[in-house]
Amino acid sequence: MKKPAVQIVRFFLWLIAGWFFLVLVFSGAGWIFGVLVDRFGPEFFVGAEYVVRDGNGGVWYTNPGAIIRWQALIALAECLLAGVLIYGAFLLRRRLKSRS
Repeated sequence: MKKPAVQIVRFFLWLIAGWFFLVLVFSGAGWIFGVLVDRFGPEFFVGAEYVVRDGNGGVWYTNPGAIIRWQALIALAECLLAGVLIYGAFLLRRRLKSRS
């Protein structure tokens, strides 16, 4: 059994790592969405009827729900990929420990 101080420090380290992971996922979702909008155009994501272009080359989106939905889907894909990678790392670690 580990000492209580070690358990408390370990808990806070995992808590900080979890918050850092969430920040990475959601900031990554926004960045990836921006790249995808540049690649495919905003009409693909929010619909052509919800895109308003002004004369200066700017774009206005009048359907924020579609943007939120796409960013949430991207964040979900990032979490699933991270889960698969972490699970694979734990399986590899277990296999390497069982060999020795």
